[in-house]
Amino acid sequence: MFSTPALVDGQTSERRPLLSNSVEHGRVNSFKGRKQSWQTPREITLIMFLVLILVSFADQLAQYPQTRIFESVICYIHYEKTDRSKIKLGRDSVGPGAIGGVDEMWCKADAVQNELASLGGYLQMFDSIPNLLLALPFGWCADRFGRWPLMFMNLIQLILTASFIQLVAWFWQTISIKTIWTSAFFSILGGGPPISSAL
Repeated sequence: MFSTPALVDGQTSERRPLLSNSVEHGRVNSFKGRKQSWQTPREITLIMFLVLILVSFADQLAQYPQTRIFESVICYIHYEKTDRSKIKLGRDSVGPGAIGGVDEMWCKADAVQNELASLGGYLQMFDSIPNLLLALPFGWCADRFGRWPLMFMNLIQLILTASFIQLVAWFWQTISIKTIWTSAFFSILGGGPPISSAL
């Protein structure tokens, strides 16, 4: 067997590895002059898990009030065309989302609920198209560039999508409520909730 010569004053030999494989206290060693990694794999996993839970929780929490706002807008427009006696406030008085313009009990009519179901169904369909098309490219990018940049882009995309939908609901008198279907274009940035779950 060959013996490795003793190292004196930081000298190296041909048999000494260039990169150290040792780990101190669960953290990866780094070269002198470079900062040490401040996160262990366990910390990174915990942070990403918390982000995923918060994003999923926020998405679920926003669905019910958002659905009520859509229902209110559809209901108001429906009764403007069919029976104006159900309208409590005129367009100049009713606020964002048409809340309070028509009593909620009148919004449970079949025509309103069918329109609401159609609006939500098409929104889910349009949202799923980018998710299906971008799943593989985002997976490849995550393997090549890391999950953090894509997770950040995904969070930006979710914020933009939610903001756009709220903007349309706020200005429902000038923008058609069906414009929310175009929010699927924001999924090009981050892929949407399924991509964040996969990441």
